[in-house]
Amino acid sequence: MTTCSTMVVKKKISSNSPGAYAGLQARGLTHRPRALSSGFTLVEIILVISILLVFVSLMAVTLGGGQAKAYLDEGTQRFATLMEMCRAEAANTGRRFRINFQIESEDEDTPEDQQEGAFEIQWEPQPLAQPGVFSKYTDQSWATDLPTSYLAVVSCRLTGDSAYKTLVYNNEDSEDSDGNERSPITFNSDGTSDSATILLQSRDNSDPRVARIDLNGLNRMTSIRFFDDTESYEEAVEEAADEAGQ
Repeated sequence: MTTCSTMVVKKKISSNSPGAYAGLQARGLTHRPRALSSGFTLVEIILVISILLVFVSLMAVTLGGGQAKAYLDEGTQRFATLMEMCRAEAANTGRRFRINFQIESEDEDTPEDQQEGAFEIQWEPQPLAQPGVFSKYTDQSWATDLPTSYLAVVSCRLTGDSAYKTLVYNNEDSEDSDGNERSPITFNSDGTSDSATILLQSRDNSDPRVARIDLNGLNRMTSIRFFDDTESYEEAVEEAADEAGQ
């Protein structure tokens, strides 16, 4: 039995030869290389710069708005923590503590912590010899590192009886120069405190929001709410009053 094998030899055609290149060109298998660009045109450069400027502007607006909100958000949380620190320190020392709000000074050189809506931590160092006499408390760093640069206290209204008020406190003295009530919040050594509603606003005028803190001095509960602006807060107060009257 004879096996016949056929070997096919393909002839390689060199593309370097003129004839081969002409054949490939006729069948559309060749192309001419494009000329490399020598650089960006002026229009392209201007377009890129314009896009970058728009992007930077958007980032500035976004970051700026976030920073403005951070003032009130962080300041409100720090204020709520500050009340808990006063409560704990009163229990530890056996002395009454309070957050006292300052009246605006007419002196232009008044430091920041004495501005309208600022506050300080005070305590009653000698409750037996000098009851009701409070002085600034500086023994702990948290009592001096206050968020006064973040926010201003618009008002502080006590929603229950104040032990301090029954001793030496006159409610007429709680109104500051802007007519808002800013009653001090007293924390007792037994862990209780005044109940109060505190309104806070950012020191950054670009943030119109209002933060409200409700403090229950008996059960030590604290709630925080944010409103878009003062008008929204007043509307919410009126709605709550209407619901309570029904």
